[in-house]
Amino acid sequence: MRGLPAPRALALLLVVLLLGAACASGQLPAGQSIAAADYAIAKAEEDGGAEYAPVVMRQAKDKLARARVERDKKRHDRARRLANEATVEAQLADAMARHGRATAELTAAERRNHDLQAEIERSGRR
Repeated sequence: MRGLPAPRALALLLVVLLLGAACASGQLPAGQSIAAADYAIAKAEEDGGAEYAPVVMRQAKDKLARARVERDKKRHDRARRLANEATVEAQLADAMARHGRATAELTAAERRNHDLQAEIERSGRR
């Protein structure tokens, strides 16, 4: 298993620390919820969310944009709710991307296995 690149590891650490602080206080401030959603969306994009779950990714990005508008209008509860929803949708897209890649890898491995079995049968008939 490969390690996280330094900037990504630092971002993950920041999100974990912010979430830990939020657990102690009950809720993340709107700005921190937006930052967590930003991170979740970036991770999902990096993992192929746009390819495997384009509709869910679009929904996450739209909710994040709306959360920023609500934050700018000082509607912090709405901003936090939208940012949290964006985070969950980005996590869903990330999971769908990982599932899609795993399914594609399984299909490729099954195809290779089938090809090898056919080759063994052909060589046994000679």
